[in-house]
Amino acid sequence: MYQKFYRFWQRNPLAVIMLLAGIMRLLAAVFSRGYAMSDDHFAVIHIAQRWLNGYKNWFAEGHPAGFSIVYPGLHFILFYILKMMGIVNPEIKMLIVRLLHAGYSLLTVYFGYKITLRLSNRHTANMAGLLLAVFWIMPFMSVRNLIEMACIPPIMVGYYFVMKTRGNNIPKYWISAGLLFGVAFAFRYQSILIPAGIALVLLYRKEWRSAALFVSGLSAGLFLLQGIVDWIAWGYPFAALLHYTVSNVDTRYEYITGEWYRYLLLLAAIFIPPVSLFLLYGYARMWKKIAILFWPALLFFVFHSVYPNKQERFILPVLPLFIITGITGWQDLVRNSEYLRKYRVWLRGSWAWFWTINTILVLVLTFTYSKKSLVEPMNYLRERNDLTGIIIEYNHDNMPWFPRFYLGREVPVYRFTKSISDSTFLHELQDSRQAFPNYVFFFGNDDLQTRVARVEKLLNTRLECEKIISPSIMDDILHRLNPAHNLNLTSAIYKISEKDDMR
Repeated sequence: MYQKFYRFWQRNPLAVIMLLAGIMRLLAAVFSRGYAMSDDHFAVIHIAQRWLNGYKNWFAEGHPAGFSIVYPGLHFILFYILKMMGIVNPEIKMLIVRLLHAGYSLLTVYFGYKITLRLSNRHTANMAGLLLAVFWIMPFMSVRNLIEMACIPPIMVGYYFVMKTRGNNIPKYWISAGLLFGVAFAFRYQSILIPAGIALVLLYRKEWRSAALFVSGLSAGLFLLQGIVDWIAWGYPFAALLHYTVSNVDTRYEYITGEWYRYLLLLAAIFIPPVSLFLLYGYARMWKKIAILFWPALLFFVFHSVYPNKQERFILPVLPLFIITGITGWQDLVRNSEYLRKYRVWLRGSWAWFWTINTILVLVLTFTYSKKSLVEPMNYLRERNDLTGIIIEYNHDNMPWFPRFYLGREVPVYRFTKSISDSTFLHELQDSRQAFPNYVFFFGNDDLQTRVARVEKLLNTRLECEKIISPSIMDDILHRLNPAHNLNLTSAIYKISEKDDMR
């Protein structure tokens, strides 16, 4: 059996790589429910659904939104089509979204393999393809609604056209590459640093014609997709980009900040030492040999390392470029180094260690229900036919956002935090013209019984516990590692069983 598989692998490596990539992404689409970070739900799914419900989110703020409407706009179109087909269940809609993203992300694997094959040999392309297919964060992140992931496929296809110009400098390849990088920009504005790096390399080489064609294609892509969309939405081209740039400069210290070497340490960690050091060294070696990949990725990386606001997801767009360049550089070194040949056993052991840890991590993450304790309460309450309203109680300030998309309908939600006094909250309930809540959702189980007693006394009612929802294993680990930014706590749902007339 093994011999048959090995022979098939030898004859059809790309088919095996694509099959592995497809299987892992299909598993992630089915089993990795929820969302990873706030932006992949509230800046995409939440906005698209609100538009479908007739609300004017982003359009009623008196200024252009700080995000491109292209990506959430595509989800709005999808949700509209699903509604016309009678598909309104939020869980089914999100499964369809994840499946579509899973298929879309396969472009990264396919074209990443093709790019590496043009740079090196089939063995190196096989290694790069396997990493793009089953590197432990890739299946999980590929089915998320992150603009940092959505921009990667057009970047990779664009780079494939750039690689096709090697030895065959046909104008349409440069124009096509530019157009595709323009598409990537419409998803993630910062991705413009990558084609900017390509243009700088071409100018340094004095390849004026190629640079002009590439920039022409890029300009057309930018205007046709982002420029015209903003013109229609906001009244002038690139309105959202201008507002985004100004607001990000003004608030650059108001989010997560870190030292300049933060992302460097992140790369060294996620690619599992010592293999991460192999890739970093391999990448550094390619500064001249494949400058067209090295310098654009470095420009992107340096910008985010210098910029104060630092979140791990920001460097996702260059991970495939780092993998391709790093593997190519490292394999080139191994083939030509007499010194490293003496340590072949150690090198094989290092890769065996990498694949062992990577396999464990990819299996855990691919089956992780992310933000379970935020999503599942909404799913549970959606199935309650008697639901009239919800009180969300949190024993701290800065209550996290809750994905009300999964409720599937509009019901009044009252937020009760530590900083809100009992009398203030009671007046809010009494003065509200909306339906009175009949469920209380306690987020976090610290001092739970004391909090339950407080709400019972405040409402002059009795609460009955209906459901306790624990975070997923990965959510719990992330919370313990960084409780300030990962509020993945136990959730408790209580029903208001009886009350006096408070109106």
